[in-house]
This record gives sequence, structure tokens and C-alpha cells, in this order.
Amino acid sequence: MKTRLVIAALLIVLLQFGCKREETQIQPESVTYLTINKTLTGVSLDTVNSLGCTPVYFAIVTSADSATADSLQAQITFAPGWCGDCGIYFLTTSSTGNLAVYSENETISADDNWTPISAALSLADFKGAGEKYIAFECSSFAHINQPFSHFEYHHGLGWIRVQLSADGKSLQIIDMALNNINGQSILAGQTK
Repeated sequence: MKTRLVIAALLIVLLQFGCKREETQIQPESVTYLTINKTLTGVSLDTVNSLGCTPVYFAIVTSADSATADSLQAQITFAPGWCGDCGIYFLTTSSTGNLAVYSENETISADDNWTPISAALSLADFKGAGEKYIAFECSSFAHINQPFSHFEYHHGLGWIRVQLSADGKSLQIIDMALNNINGQSILAGQTK
């Protein structure tokens, strides 16, 4: 009986000290920044890595509602991801359904009206506007180890800086950033 009590006490002491964790947690850098510097001209397509999210495809295509072959339209689309609830969402305007145009230092918030991509979204409102920002939300499941192993839905907010020529025939994709803190706002142009 004494042997069992000693073993039980020893196990309790080992478990208590063996499972003790550090109180400090390592925080990841809050904003990940990426320089892109790609230019699309004429009818073309290019992919942008969305900092760990579903890749984004930028395209300049012949407008479907145009009778002239030289009427081009810049748009954004994506390849469907492996996860039904994971992916990338964009802010669109309620009046046109086009991608919303953000200027530098405007707040991109989780409370905004996010649209999942089910079809190509137009960049028409960016024509000739200079360097402007596209707001995006990268949604995924994150594996969390503490206090116990589980998955949590995570969504980071970010921006992509672009410049579309006035005639819509040239699209420059300049850079992008993603706030890695779940649901935390980011300013258009914020890199830290």
C-alpha cells in the first residue's frame, strides 16, 4: 500500500512539473509584406501568391459586352481552394459589384461587406485613378496547440496595391500585405 501511495505521489509531482508551460507566448509579426512588381498588358493573365491564402489571378480580358475587339477589362479571380470554408474574400461596392477602391491609410475592417469570389470581379473603378488598394480577407483553419490541440477559423485582413491605366490596357500589381492577427483591421498601405 505504501508503495502505491509513493508511486501515486511521484506521478502527481511529475505531471505537475512536466506539464508546466511558460507564461509568455511568442507573437508572430503582425503584418506580412510582399513586393510583387508585375505588369499585365494587353490580353493577359498572371497569378499572385496571397501570403498563404488561395492564389489570386489578375487578368486583362476582352470585355464580353463590347462590340470592339480592343475594349479590355481588368478583373480578378481565383482557382477554387481545397477547403470549402477557406479562401479569399474581397470588398466590393454595393452599387456596381466591382472591387471597392481604397486610398492609402483607409481602414480595412472585418466589419466591412466581404464578398467571396464566385465569378470574376471587375477593376473598372480603378481606371486612371493612380495607385489604389484592393482589400482582401484570407480565411483558413489554423491548428492551435494550447491549451489543447484543436483547429480555429482564422481570417487575416490585407491589401493589394495596383495601378490600372486610364485605357484599362495595363495593370501594375505593386505589392501587398496581410495582417496575421485574427480579424484585426489593417490600413491600406500598412507594412508593419
